Amino acid sequence: MRISSRTLNCMQALRADSDIVSLCNQLALSICEKMQAIESHIFLLDDKSENLCWLAGQPQKHIQPEYKNSGISLSDLGDPLVFCICNGGRYMLNRMLPGKTNGSISYLQTDQNFNQVVFLPFIAPPNFTLGGILSHFTHISNTGVDQLEILSNYTASLIQLIKKEQHYSAYVKRMHEDIKKLTPKRNLLPGEENHWGIIGHSPAISKVIHDIAHIAPTNTPVLITGETGTGKEIVANAIHKASIRGDHRFVKINCAALPPSLLKRELFGYKKGSFRGARKDQTGLLQNADGGTFFFDEIGAMNLELQAKILSFMQNYEVNPLGARYSKRIDVRIIAATNRNLEAMLAKGQFRRDLYHRLAVFQIQIPPLRNRREDIPLLVEYFNKKIRLNANNIAFDENFFVKLKNLSLRGNVWELQTRIERFLLYGSVRFGDEVNWHLSRLLIEYEAHIIQRILKECDGNHSLAASRLGIPRRTLGYRIQKISESIGKRILKFA
Repeated sequence: MRISSRTLNCMQALRADSDIVSLCNQLALSICEKMQAIESHIFLLDDKSENLCWLAGQPQKHIQPEYKNSGISLSDLGDPLVFCICNGGRYMLNRMLPGKTNGSISYLQTDQNFNQVVFLPFIAPPNFTLGGILSHFTHISNTGVDQLEILSNYTASLIQLIKKEQHYSAYVKRMHEDIKKLTPKRNLLPGEENHWGIIGHSPAISKVIHDIAHIAPTNTPVLITGETGTGKEIVANAIHKASIRGDHRFVKINCAALPPSLLKRELFGYKKGSFRGARKDQTGLLQNADGGTFFFDEIGAMNLELQAKILSFMQNYEVNPLGARYSKRIDVRIIAATNRNLEAMLAKGQFRRDLYHRLAVFQIQIPPLRNRREDIPLLVEYFNKKIRLNANNIAFDENFFVKLKNLSLRGNVWELQTRIERFLLYGSVRFGDEVNWHLSRLLIEYEAHIIQRILKECDGNHSLAASRLGIPRRTLGYRIQKISESIGKRILKFA
């Protein structure tokens, strides 16, 4: 289609504006002056409300004050402007619709004779609808509408460029602010005491800490692999805390815990009415992580259909909630973890190769506990303090650590934590068929006395008692049961 000289002049005038409001005002002015429109109004889609909001219009003397605070709902499919935006095409109105005094029609001036009204969407490449335009003419030919459509889409491209520039400018500004805030965190390098909550000094775990320090300052996706119980989530959280995103949200999801349909809705969100039971809009977890980090735990359990959806998301980082008419771009870092052999799954066609290469730009392999047994004493002391049960009264002898190091510990760190907690709960830890007692009956009796006294002070309220003891309510009940089994004494009054 040939572009007329009049349209080229309008496009030349639009190039001078770098602000969206000024650009839209210039567009409306050009339509009125160059294309002889009676009036013209520009609307943009609001990302939050999903309404068409009035932004600019000409001539200025016809602009009502309430225009700036008004909007048109996209649910009103009977409105001509909404209709053309949802269908991606032009719409021409040659007579006033009977009884239609609201919506986009209400922006037309009643003191003007109703002639021809053209409704056009703003469509930026490749196919993003940014808003719409309403122009009132005494008469306009089909060729004139064609030229108006060229001008409209050209303006949409300029708006998209301005939005991207604003987005990246805000991102760079926020990045510099975050770097200033996180300067102390940059000092947490391998060899210091606090390795973002990672316990150990063995060569194997030191390599993991070094990898975290190396990759954290970037936005590169990370794939964490390792056996169950090695602490993959802890490593993911460490990468987040050590990055410039550390003050923003760390959002996680276990891909093995939800069915595919529910997992998809949780990740991307949905709009009201998009399916039975969708009674309100629901923001997806990916969008909740905007500005921060999103962690896919057990990504190897994700089915192929959803893998394709995640790959599409990682191409341009845009989320499209179920039932939504447009996508929203977000800024998020992706970290994934799995205890499965993804390379074997690739060979069997159970995992997408393109998604694997997208995720595994940088890979961290967490060693099993059997490959870093020298860290076991440090871990035991850490769990001892964390559980906080008579921590100052318990001393672990060398024989205890020798036997722990000789265990298979197939559950890795989590199995070790369970064994230590069991030991602290009721004074024993099982090594094969042997039961070793390190807490005397007197200590167990003392623990029973403490629990009895706290329960009495809390009038038998287990939740309040557990809070005072600094333990979960479920753990309190478990301790009461184990004390009763160990010493044959039931805490009768409050248990």
